[in-house]
Amino acid sequence: MGEEPTKFSLKNTKNNYGVEVFTPNSKFAGIWSSYPAKGQFVCIEPWWSLADTVYTDGNFKEKFATNKLNGKESFDAYFEITVF
Repeated sequence: MGEEPTKFSLKNTKNNYGVEVFTPNSKFAGIWSSYPAKGQFVCIEPWWSLADTVYTDGNFKEKFATNKLNGKESFDAYFEITVF
């Protein structure tokens, strides 16, 4: 749907291990961890839509950044993860 490809990586500078994530068409990405609680993970999620904001009324048709398709249209979404 005209989105630009996105590639980003997270790397541990102590040992140079990390992950690279590529997605050809996600509009957004969520990156989160258990902070401030201690945890040994980071979650990376390509997103093709967003959760409601505090300003929305809960109406799905009004939801920000949702992909909308007409009848018989299709949409392909995927991402690739490379561990190094």
